[in-house]
Amino acid sequence: MQARSELGASVHNESNGGRSSPGAGSFKSKKPLAVIATPDLDLWAQLGPMLESTVALRHADSLSTAASLFKPGTRTILVADLRGMNPEDFAPITSSPHNPVVIAIRDSASAGMVDQLMLEGAIQALVDTPVESAAMLRAVNDAARISSTSDALSAMNAPAAESSGGGEEKSSKSPAMLVGVVVAVLAAAGGAWFFMKGGDKAPAADVAAAPAASDAATPAASATTAAAPAAPVGTLDEVLEKARLAMDERRYIEPAKNNALEYFRQVLVIDPGNAEATESMKRLGGLLIGRARTALDERRFDNALAELEAARSIDPNDQRLVEVDARLDTMRAQTALAQIQATLAAQNFDRAQALLDGAEKDALLPPAQIAQLKRDLDNRRKSVNISRLAASVEARLNSGRLVTPAGDSAKDAIKDLREAGGSNDLIARLNNDLNQRLLASARDAAAKGDQNAMQAALSAARENGVSAAAVNAANREITAAAAKQKATNDDIARFAKAAQDRLAAGNLITPANDSAASNAERLRQLDARHATTVQVVRDVRARLVSEARSRLTAGRPSDAAPLIDAAESLGGDGDLGELRTALAAAEQKLAAAAATPKLPPLKMTRPPKPKYPSSAKGVEGWVRVEFYVTPEGRTERVRVMSSEPAGVFDAAAVDAMESARFEEFDWTESRLAVQRIVFKPE
Repeated sequence: MQARSELGASVHNESNGGRSSPGAGSFKSKKPLAVIATPDLDLWAQLGPMLESTVALRHADSLSTAASLFKPGTRTILVADLRGMNPEDFAPITSSPHNPVVIAIRDSASAGMVDQLMLEGAIQALVDTPVESAAMLRAVNDAARISSTSDALSAMNAPAAESSGGGEEKSSKSPAMLVGVVVAVLAAAGGAWFFMKGGDKAPAADVAAAPAASDAATPAASATTAAAPAAPVGTLDEVLEKARLAMDERRYIEPAKNNALEYFRQVLVIDPGNAEATESMKRLGGLLIGRARTALDERRFDNALAELEAARSIDPNDQRLVEVDARLDTMRAQTALAQIQATLAAQNFDRAQALLDGAEKDALLPPAQIAQLKRDLDNRRKSVNISRLAASVEARLNSGRLVTPAGDSAKDAIKDLREAGGSNDLIARLNNDLNQRLLASARDAAAKGDQNAMQAALSAARENGVSAAAVNAANREITAAAAKQKATNDDIARFAKAAQDRLAAGNLITPANDSAASNAERLRQLDARHATTVQVVRDVRARLVSEARSRLTAGRPSDAAPLIDAAESLGGDGDLGELRTALAAAEQKLAAAAATPKLPPLKMTRPPKPKYPSSAKGVEGWVRVEFYVTPEGRTERVRVMSSEPAGVFDAAAVDAMESARFEEFDWTESRLAVQRIVFKPE
């Protein structure tokens, strides 16, 4: 502990000594370099204006050319167009010693290859085509953050090597010093955590040293608490949608209880064989390992350990863990406490036990701290096991697996929970829920007439501790419900026959209390979902709609209206809109006709006296004329409507009609009339 205090002091003194890194300061003033590797000039033309304000851009027409543009000592962003590529085409990037931050542009054809590279940690982000500005900018900003952190660390180390003036010993110690500082901070934070959790009292010097580092180590404690899945927070589809959203928003393992890992675990509680969740967990493990590698490169040990152990909780046999574990083993003494805490947070309890045993054997941590960590491990292991078993009970209850199948029912899970040490209150609550569902299942079976299923559910409830009085009460309730259902079925049969008889007789809405419509309505009140009710209501309603349509066609809207109302009362009005519109139009027409005053018929006082034209040459014919009669009895606006032969007698007919007169009438407007005038030779 004293060594840690001295190291912290030396860091403090050095930072106050004005020995800041010019490399780091100069780095902050620069835009990160981004190489866009694509042979597609249209894509380059699209991405250039989109990204030029964020990064310094270079263009390469292939991945090989892009690899030649990477600069030693800086971590370049590579926007790689992988459409139409093969895995071997990516080799220049994976073999590059400069470890670029890769953003892949993919299409549907290249999705499989790109996903595999991402699982391997070779790609940090992807953007689908067609490329959207928001998605690309988000990916580039994240990549810029990763590359800037890496470059800043490189810049901090570089001046130390340059200022050594050929002193190789100082150059080699600078990175180690940086690692030591970070590890010391983590160790100090771990000590603070241990003593705050109730370990043995620390010496005064150690307690004083711990607060100085506790703030720096806070991210290690809050990076992830990938808890065991509690009872699922929704249906399978709802939880899957939350998991997909968390993946899209890169909430892989944080915040607690609202991250992709948590939600996919809940999906597998509901549906243990769910293919999407299983595949997504594999992909998530690869992403976390890739992020852990990056975090180690950037000396972010707290993040690296959290993500590494979360990945291990998904698949402890993932071969990609071996390489990362090997890197951690080289700094085992410095990171022992941080590794144990990360494994506990990720619930990798077997690994936590192995790390604890190793730390105890090699005396990497104080005995009191080892003892406290062992107690914490036991408590967490028990708590997580109980939480998982409780979630399993809830899932089986919700899926109807109450007492069957054997070994995979809610009853079996409650037994396992009791043996695991679940609290009496929790077990009592879940067992009561099981019993209530068994009684409800018995009622449902009785309602369906399945006596065997009903008796099986009651027997299971009795065997699971439901009292004889409660079972007898349920039996009485089921018997009463059965009697009531029988009476209902008898009534349904009676009213259905009455409705069908009235329908056949054409008594759709009369008499009011014994019509086809009124009997159908009684059926709906008894049981709207009964098969007989559904069929009778459908037949009656269809007939009502058909008859209403016929009445409207016949110009009898007053007869159609009650038929439409009766059809609507039997449920639904989606198909009545057209009829309602036609009814309103017919009623409006009748109202307008009723409002028009009745005038006496026109009475002619001077009939037309047509003159036979000499040009007709003895031909007979006629002319139909239309004209208006003024209130004073004169004719006006005379026009020919038709004539035979056409045009021979038209002028004579018009002249004759203009001289005709009618009896005067009391009205303000002229009235329209038609007259047929016949022409015969004298």
